[in-house]
Amino acid sequence: MFWIAAAGLTALVTAFLVRPIRMGPGSSRRLAWTITGFVPLVSFGLYALLGQPQLTAWRTTPVLPPFIAGAVDKLGEETARHPDDAAAWILLGDVNRRAQRFANAEAAYRRALALQPRDAGLKLSLAETMLAQDGGKVTMPILGLLSASPKDLVSRYYQAMARSQAADWEGALTDWQALRVDLSPDSPLLPSVNARILQAQRVTGAIEDR
Repeated sequence: MFWIAAAGLTALVTAFLVRPIRMGPGSSRRLAWTITGFVPLVSFGLYALLGQPQLTAWRTTPVLPPFIAGAVDKLGEETARHPDDAAAWILLGDVNRRAQRFANAEAAYRRALALQPRDAGLKLSLAETMLAQDGGKVTMPILGLLSASPKDLVSRYYQAMARSQAADWEGALTDWQALRVDLSPDSPLLPSVNARILQAQRVTGAIEDR
């Protein structure tokens, strides 16, 4: 279990360091190094906690343990000091999304989107966050955020999902089959697309359950 948690912390470190530095110098870079100072404290606390099974009830709930919640909250405080830094808001959104704080992630992504309104990747992150909050329902606001580009494979997946949720299973099946043709064999989307195609084929009667 510790190694799973360690992998999560590695993802946090990557979010804190790599993304802002890759996006260029400036306040995002200073912010990243400031927040990263908290990660070793979080790591130590997590290791200590996992060594005491009676204190690990939080693992079965969506509530973050206090030492991780505190680090995420600190990131929010630091980001608020850089209100015009889109990269900082994206970073805050990414971390909150990983922590399943979807309302906080949505708020952060919207702040970033106000600064970078044409960022398709940011729109997709916001759409997926809203999707998580809405229980997987692809609503009109979510569809409005998705790219119409045929090259945007993830957006095409959700657009097909919206058709299935509207009971247009024939249209969804056609869309998912076309998407599968464009996916690489190692695409992380492929298993889900295959499952959706099978579901749509059963609903439409293209195949029969046995």
